Amino acid sequence: GLSMILKDEPIDRLAGLVESLKPVVDEFAFIDTGSRDFEVDAPLWRSWGVNVGQFEWCDDFSSARNATLPLLTTDWVLHLDADERPTMAMMEHLKWVRTDMYDQRTKGFLYLTINFWAGERGITVPEHWHTRLFKRDGGQWYRPLHELVMIDGKQEHLTRDSAILPKAPEDAYIIHSKPREKITFSDALYERISKT
Repeated sequence: GLSMILKDEPIDRLAGLVESLKPVVDEFAFIDTGSRDFEVDAPLWRSWGVNVGQFEWCDDFSSARNATLPLLTTDWVLHLDADERPTMAMMEHLKWVRTDMYDQRTKGFLYLTINFWAGERGITVPEHWHTRLFKRDGGQWYRPLHELVMIDGKQEHLTRDSAILPKAPEDAYIIHSKPREKITFSDALYERISKT
């Protein structure tokens, strides 16, 4: 199932993301953290087959993300944001995971994120590999900012690059494209949270 937290995201972008993921995702969960048009948009999200909830924002990304988990019943949880898209290779990798051909010790996968800041491609560093797919029954997010995924009570630094949490193929990456007007907002939010 897809887990997303939202606030004032363009409705057309969300519609396109949900529709494009339906071949590989069985359930969708949106947690809204205070959108101005929630009462208008939530019925539309539900018409797409999305489970919808609300969360009172408290400067804690992990708490908001964890609020999506009770809305899902699927074995696996996929985490994307509204300004992200999977490559075709990532879609194929998600299909492969559904075949149960992976190492049965595996409880999650790390995916590379390629960032575009106002259209300019950013550098790629090891920290851009994130847990984006994990088994729902053993995973949850932790840390209020730059959240990570704990698997079966083990923090991410203990499971990364192991049989429990291997890397997906490098071409199975996520395209993250943040528009210019959102960069300043995000920077201010991250700065505020980092001081608490």
